[in-house]
Amino acid sequence: MPPGLSDAALLLRRKMWLMLALGVGGLVLVWAALREQVPPALGVIGALLAAVCFSTGVMFGLRGHRQALADRDAVSRRSMVVLIASALARQTDEALTAIAGRGGPAAEAARQVLEGRRGGRTQT
Repeated sequence: MPPGLSDAALLLRRKMWLMLALGVGGLVLVWAALREQVPPALGVIGALLAAVCFSTGVMFGLRGHRQALADRDAVSRRSMVVLIASALARQTDEALTAIAGRGGPAAEAARQVLEGRRGGRTQT
């Protein structure tokens, strides 16, 4: 398992591999039907099973990839806010209030510093 994947991304990854395994099972049926070891109708069913499982697996894989990217972006944003907050800790309350009114990650960091100061905590 890749490090840092959320539970949602891991679940989608497991579903992707399950669909891949079921799709390979469908291809085994197709191969057996071509070798006339099973009836041709089972080969057709196997081909349909493989197509459905592979396309579903691709869908799960894409969703998992999007989820992993969103998780990575969220972690990056939190790290960026902490870094900005440490730099803003030296600013005055008036400057922090002005920054907090602008919006964006710097505003979020400024609000956190102001909340920390109002709560009696000092941030360095």
